[in-house]
Amino acid sequence: MVINKLGAHKRVTELVHGTENWKYDDRLKFLGLTELDKRKIRSDLLETFTILNGFYNINRSLFLIYMMVAVEAMKRNNLKEDFVSML
Repeated sequence: MVINKLGAHKRVTELVHGTENWKYDDRLKFLGLTELDKRKIRSDLLETFTILNGFYNINRSLFLIYMMVAVEAMKRNNLKEDFVSML
């Protein structure tokens, strides 16, 4: 899923006139954008902060249990992708 989004993101940044032959990182810097994986991590952190600080009507205890189960699954499988897909 991230690969498809990344490909689309790269193609869209190439549409800006004059940046067609630039490296992807240079296009991002010129456009003032960050990489998709960093934006995903930032989004996940903000969402976790929002939940833990009570801005959503979610049982924080259940959320923390869910996160502990997700981390344990990640450790068992040793795969980051499993953890990301659970979120």
